[in-house]
Amino acid sequence: MLKYLLAGCVLFFSLAAYGQDSQLIDASLYGEADKVKALLQSGYSATEPGPKGDLPIHAAAFGGNIQVLQLLLDKGANVNAPNKRGMTPLFYAAANGKTEAVSWLLQHGADVKARADNGASALFPAVSGGHADMVALLLEKGGDPSETDSGGVSLAHAATAAGQVGVLKLLIQHGAAVNLKEKEYGATPLHWAAFHKQDEAGMLLINAGADVSATDKFGATPLHSAAMADDLVLTKALIAHGANPVAKTNNGMTPLDFARKAKSRAVTTYLEALGS
Repeated sequence: MLKYLLAGCVLFFSLAAYGQDSQLIDASLYGEADKVKALLQSGYSATEPGPKGDLPIHAAAFGGNIQVLQLLLDKGANVNAPNKRGMTPLFYAAANGKTEAVSWLLQHGADVKARADNGASALFPAVSGGHADMVALLLEKGGDPSETDSGGVSLAHAATAAGQVGVLKLLIQHGAAVNLKEKEYGATPLHWAAFHKQDEAGMLLINAGADVSATDKFGATPLHSAAMADDLVLTKALIAHGANPVAKTNNGMTPLDFARKAKSRAVTTYLEALGS
């Protein structure tokens, strides 16, 4: 999920370079504890948002500086304060891979289930970024391994698309649902694994009970996706686990039709040899 992988960059540029009116935010972002302390003592507010709606504690969480986080908390900062996009400090720390800051925030009352406006909790950037320790911590503190965002994209989708096999395995171990369908196309994580040629993720999903015959809104199965992507490894694995090599989409196309149309040479040759 590119939008979650790039979340850190988006957040950074939303926080930086506010000028003189955002000295506290800038100092919090860069972990300048002495400056933060001095600014707070001179009357700067730990709870006043910057021009774009971000608070000093969002900046501190993104920067991952525990000393600054504590200084802000002591001056009334709220660990669950959302910005204009509904993102809490926990989301900021997760987006930048700051596991220690995530742990600190959770210890000080951060809500692991808080959702941003796009429906995603801090688990999404943690999963997409491949931060297994952070994901394990968030799950331990009550995070939902089957969480979906407002578009129906699940954590298993996110881990699969990002190629984060270790995190996907962790989610599955915690009981993540592997057959959820995102809303736009009705695709399951296994569709995504095939489409993105994520063979290891695909095998994990299959072994975890993913439906090899699941259809999206167009009637396409994961085998159709594998054929279009010329993914011979998953094509063979899907068929070995019961996928129908002559399954038809809503407009009557088989996986072989998909392979030929996409000029997927390896899969075309294989399916033709099967008589598909």
